[in-house]
Amino acid sequence: VYSFQQDYSEALGYYKKADNIISANKIKEMVHYVNINLGDIYEKLKKIDSAQYYYNLTYQNAIQTQNIHNEALAYIGLGNVYSKIGQEYLAIQNYNKAIPILNQEKNFELLSETYLGLAKVHNLFGNEKEEILNAGLALQAANEVNSIEKANEAGIFVTQYYKRMNMPDSAFKYLEMSTALNDSIKADLLVDISNEYRLYNLDTAKAFANRALALAEKKGYKKVIARAYNSLGSATTYSGDYSSAIELHKKSLKIREEIGDKRGVAGSYN
Repeated sequence: VYSFQQDYSEALGYYKKADNIISANKIKEMVHYVNINLGDIYEKLKKIDSAQYYYNLTYQNAIQTQNIHNEALAYIGLGNVYSKIGQEYLAIQNYNKAIPILNQEKNFELLSETYLGLAKVHNLFGNEKEEILNAGLALQAANEVNSIEKANEAGIFVTQYYKRMNMPDSAFKYLEMSTALNDSIKADLLVDISNEYRLYNLDTAKAFANRALALAEKKGYKKVIARAYNSLGSATTYSGDYSSAIELHKKSLKIREEIGDKRGVAGSYN
């Protein structure tokens, strides 16, 4: 619970208590649980040496007990660790070792996480082809199990890649392909793309804002409708049509006031 609440220091204290009890009483069947949890919590606390230590213990225990699922978890954890310390080759090696096991298990949620880990490593080292390949595979795996959380993370990564490459149509194509992403998230991401283009391609910015607006209005997503109007208003301001821009911002403001979006209201006034 404390881990989910992101109170990692408190969570660590309880995991250590569990570890002490398991070690003292030689409860072998629980060793892998506490090791993987300790590795994860140390990783979140950015104590990479400790995270690596417990992920290695997870790996050793998995080999001893011939538990391929835990072996895959260890590979993912070690991939995360090596990625954080700039060990590109070792990060990629560990992530790749996890993939055949996860494919065998048809564990698409962890597959999505692993492919996204690979995409992030390749991004850090400028391997653009491998980056988008693995990000696309992450989104595809998330779609297999309709994992909104994983699809959202992978979808954002994919769209950010195509924004950098100045390929908005490809970004939109990936959004459309994702069955796990709900329409609200898709519309929100379209607004994000619009905002990225606002400073250097106003026509593209307006096109994506209008796509977002159409989708959000169809589904009745008022918060996203307000964002889309705001994005259109900003793009219209940059194009010099100030009277139209004011009207668009007023539409955004009205919706935000209606739904009690205080942050949005402040943004509209700003």
